[in-house]
Amino acid sequence: MLKWAILIITILLFNTISIFMKKRLKMSEIYTTVIFGLLASTIADLYASYRFKAWGFFEVEKLEFSVLLILLGIYPAVTVMIINGIHTNPLGR
Repeated sequence: MLKWAILIITILLFNTISIFMKKRLKMSEIYTTVIFGLLASTIADLYASYRFKAWGFFEVEKLEFSVLLILLGIYPAVTVMIINGIHTNPLGR
């Protein structure tokens, strides 16, 4: 039960921060980056899992709901925070 509470609190916190933070990029650039990152990681994981039998230590043949919440709830929010932070000029010029 504690795992689910921490997961839901993290999703709410990260999404609130990413919604209200100052955006330095256009929304189309943010959505494109998030969708490409999700697609690239999914393709790499699927290819490694089925082609090379990587991640064999899990041996799980089903999707866990908590993983889906992490991928769709936390990953996009963190990506938005990272690409807005990287886009700033560190020297202040």
